[in-house]
Amino acid sequence: MELKEIQRLEGHTDRVWSLDWNPATGHDGIPLVFASCSGDKTVRIWEQNLSSGLWACKVFFHINFHSQSLRNSILWYILQLKKIVFVIVYFDCENGM
Repeated sequence: MELKEIQRLEGHTDRVWSLDWNPATGHDGIPLVFASCSGDKTVRIWEQNLSSGLWACKVFFHINFHSQSLRNSILWYILQLKKIVFVIVYFDCENGM
């Protein structure tokens, strides 16, 4: 099997440590959505256009409460019907926490 790049998602200025698909998307006409976390201390929410199939960053959050580089992990949780929340888990490279 040969892999082929179809689109390069640009926006993060450091390596991406984690991404996670929103499990409530990608069916019934709801576009696919995923979140990515980066060493640049941002979380970006990406959505796929239903007609073109291309991805775009819809929103991003800058996490600015720590001076050191953070390794991030992100998970989606469905708390109630059609209410989506995501949780960011951090690993502090300086303190190992």
